[in-house]
Amino acid sequence: MKNLIIRPQGIGDIVLMLPALRSLCNNYSEDEFVLLCYKGFGQVLPPDLHVKTIEFPRHAGITETLKLIKKIRKEKFDRVFDLFGNPRTAIQVLFSGIKDRYGFDNRFRSFVYNHIYQRLQKGKHYHQTELYCNFFNYFGLKCEYTHPILKMPENVIKKAKEAIPQEYANLKPFVAVNPNSTFPTRAWPEKNIIDFINFWYEKTKVPVMLTWGKGEEATSQNIIKKVGSEKAFMHKPVKLNEFVALLSLLDVFISGDSGPMHMAWATGTKVVSLFGPTTEIDVEPLGEQNITLVAKEVDCLRCHKEYCSSKKCMYAITPQMVIDALEKIKVFP
Repeated sequence: MKNLIIRPQGIGDIVLMLPALRSLCNNYSEDEFVLLCYKGFGQVLPPDLHVKTIEFPRHAGITETLKLIKKIRKEKFDRVFDLFGNPRTAIQVLFSGIKDRYGFDNRFRSFVYNHIYQRLQKGKHYHQTELYCNFFNYFGLKCEYTHPILKMPENVIKKAKEAIPQEYANLKPFVAVNPNSTFPTRAWPEKNIIDFINFWYEKTKVPVMLTWGKGEEATSQNIIKKVGSEKAFMHKPVKLNEFVALLSLLDVFISGDSGPMHMAWATGTKVVSLFGPTTEIDVEPLGEQNITLVAKEVDCLRCHKEYCSSKKCMYAITPQMVIDALEKIKVFP
């Protein structure tokens, strides 16, 4: 049986899908599973899964979309599972030529699928990792729930270690802060990060690493300029799989709701996650070694806005709250 799974964005969502994908690969080892995702995102898949990818540009135009559909049709898949269900993926499914089409009950788009998932309990919040497993179980595919696991090969880990400047190669504890997110509302504000770094360095004399990806370098550079290079530093440029390996080397990762937050959780690194505009119980890193911080006194939490002029929910997560969380999970030297 040849299966196409559609989950183009974002990287964090692909990580949250890994438990279901791993379970399917284990339970149906004779089947072939292919992931349709944005270009480059396939690097996050663990090599041991042996899952192929079909990748396409994030902003694909009509010509590129038609080429993609032609490629999908050429592969002659038996089944397609659309785990995204937006208009673009619905169109891809509609013209895929695939007989069995599985998807969510997304209003007018549901006509595209001939197998539609109905939530087991309407109104109940499922963690996204569990939701994906429920989706496949609903259609009779055996899918056991586990936490996501990301482990990169030794050669990739070696590359990640080389991305750490030599003078910071043996930090203990090794702490990193993510000052970025796809949507600005989800990122911890610069002022809070600066105050945290100063507070942390005063207590430990250990510098903090700031993470960054394409187009995010200036944000980290600006913070380092304000706190001083003795208190904070950046890693060198890395590929996506090398970034996953880099996260696995940390003792703790501090981040707002983002792809790197999910990747760090999947590597087994301790995570202090900071939530404001998004619903934490749906996607937070689970497990006793991880802590989710939410400023519950803010009245506009979980607004799911992509842009906000005040960001008061994220400002309200103070450096002291993060320090207290680090003490609770025993990160201090």
